[in-house]
Amino acid sequence: MDYFAIAIGISTGGPRTIYDVLPKLPAELNAAIFLVQHIPPQFTKTYAERLDANCELKVVEAQDDMEIKPGYVYVGRGGYHLKVRKGLKSANIHLSKTPQHLFMPSVNIMMDSVLSAFGNKTIGVLMTGMGNDGAKSMVKIKNLVVTQ
Repeated sequence: MDYFAIAIGISTGGPRTIYDVLPKLPAELNAAIFLVQHIPPQFTKTYAERLDANCELKVVEAQDDMEIKPGYVYVGRGGYHLKVRKGLKSANIHLSKTPQHLFMPSVNIMMDSVLSAFGNKTIGVLMTGMGNDGAKSMVKIKNLVVTQ
């Protein structure tokens, strides 16, 4: 894949804080963005729609088997883990209920999956109120990028 992946984890305070970042990114950004937000499942679709209305990037609630493209933000669906499956020419979203985790979606699970698919083209971002979800994966992302 000839584009980057930006894996964002955000929790408490996230719905307001993410508006300080995503609307400022240009539509032609050469990256796919994966956003895991710790919010109840019934809110992720409308959350993605509100973000889409305020961003140049296309923001969608992630759907199983959706093809990943640069210039898109994939919001993790509540109650499912957001994973990436890398194919020969493209990558796709995979939604999963396993493994069980304190948070669904889990930032660690999403970031590990994105890192596996995109390697050193992965950028990790942790925002407000995460506790430790995403911390281990951020170390993996940093270590891979520093050693490359």
